[in-house]
Amino acid sequence: MAAPRHGDPLRLRATDEDDLRVLAAHLQDAVVQVCDMAYLPSHHRFAMMVNRFMWEDLQPHVGPHADDEAPYRRTRTAVHFEGVLGAKTQAINLAHKEAVAVLMTMTFASSADGAGVLQMTFAGGGAIRLDLECLEIYLTDMGQPWPTKNLPQHDASGGEPLG
Repeated sequence: MAAPRHGDPLRLRATDEDDLRVLAAHLQDAVVQVCDMAYLPSHHRFAMMVNRFMWEDLQPHVGPHADDEAPYRRTRTAVHFEGVLGAKTQAINLAHKEAVAVLMTMTFASSADGAGVLQMTFAGGGAIRLDLECLEIYLTDMGQPWPTKNLPQHDASGGEPLG
């Protein structure tokens, strides 16, 4: 996975567990509405549009690119998972389309043939489990970032976001 040039929108692809760790770090604290998630069984795809916190702006050599009133940024980001054989949710009510979930992490448990189970864990105990033929995930930033004054923070156990 090549590092993007500073200021360029992110375009990442994860095909192994090292790539997944990088992708998951960029998606930590992404905010997603239920209506912006879709499982497309006939295409073997799960897709979602999230509001991604731009953690890369906090690197010492980069610094925030917003303003003094709102020193951080978020951006609209498309994420899609290929080779999806099945999808299940836990503690996410799909009937509440306006409900919001905050992505905490993603993990992948692979089998010998490269297939496996990817789990997205959300704040508050929600989860999405994807049965995958193989690990193939794409992240693409869409549009211009916007400023925010909120820096996500977590309790000492690494659970719920505080801000």
